[in-house]
Amino acid sequence: YSPPFPPDTIQKAKKLNKKYLMPLSLYPHYSKATTGSNIHYLQKAIDKNYPKLQMIPAPAYYLHNGYIQAFADRINETVNKGEALNDFYLLFSAHGLPLYFLKEGDPYPFQITQTVSKILARLNRTQNWTLSYQSAVGPLQWLKPDTEAMLRALARRGITKILVVPVSFVGDHIETIHEIDIEYREVAEEIGITDLRMSKAIECHPGFIHALADTVEQVLIPSGVHCERSGEEASSLTIKEGVK
Repeated sequence: YSPPFPPDTIQKAKKLNKKYLMPLSLYPHYSKATTGSNIHYLQKAIDKNYPKLQMIPAPAYYLHNGYIQAFADRINETVNKGEALNDFYLLFSAHGLPLYFLKEGDPYPFQITQTVSKILARLNRTQNWTLSYQSAVGPLQWLKPDTEAMLRALARRGITKILVVPVSFVGDHIETIHEIDIEYREVAEEIGITDLRMSKAIECHPGFIHALADTVEQVLIPSGVHCERSGEEASSLTIKEGVK
């Protein structure tokens, strides 16, 4: 969508005479539609421009303690002094995925539920929460429940205070600051939800930054870079809790 594109990166690696390329995805969860697709295009660029370059993708890090803590902190920061987090219904909103990916064994929805479970455990939260999916486009069937539909369902139950957690996003962009914080806010006002909030993106939270660094370091060994797998197979692996 924007430069530098894969061929540009590969050409730079070639000029520097690098032997290895380690892509670190800003998609915390693995899906063939996201990280898998990016790895595919990188490999095509390698094959065309610098075939001797070995690609060793960093694994998914959706269970890393630093990543989980970043979300827990952002959620707590959304609650003002004098308020309690338990006053709010937690709605975890993840980017959707066409259902046909699931038929091919895509792990994305399972990984999302694992992240949510870890965040809830960190918050010591066992009730008044749910997971939904957003950003579906086109005629295909996508993961459900849909976030807007879930907001309407919660409003029918008389729930008026909702904190939306953009759980699959690490930075703010059109799908958070516009889709959630503008479009869904307009829906909320129409259906009687009086207090709809969105937790801030984790962005530069120290825990998240540590998770990224730790994810890379766990693939390295003292003598250099090493991984028995490469390409999509390696990128679909998972860094578990990591170093606290």
